[in-house]
Amino acid sequence: MPAKVWGPSGWVVDAGADGLTHLFFDRPYTDELIEKIAAAGTFVIPTLTVVASIIGEPAGDELAKDPRVHPKLTPVWLDNLPG
Repeated sequence: MPAKVWGPSGWVVDAGADGLTHLFFDRPYTDELIEKIAAAGTFVIPTLTVVASIIGEPAGDELAKDPRVHPKLTPVWLDNLPG
């Protein structure tokens, strides 16, 4: 679910969304929203991760190995992210 402004980001977590992509950029993140996302177990794909993947930056390998992310990835993504 793209949530490009702050308000809907919290709403979609409250509604039970599994993940957020292309997070908001209209204001800084708050501790409250970060804690809400973490408590819900919602995954987050920030836009910069997508851009890094497109331009061949090695960030995907670190993301695929992150113990918070790794269990949520399918074998296809685990193969794709490291580049």
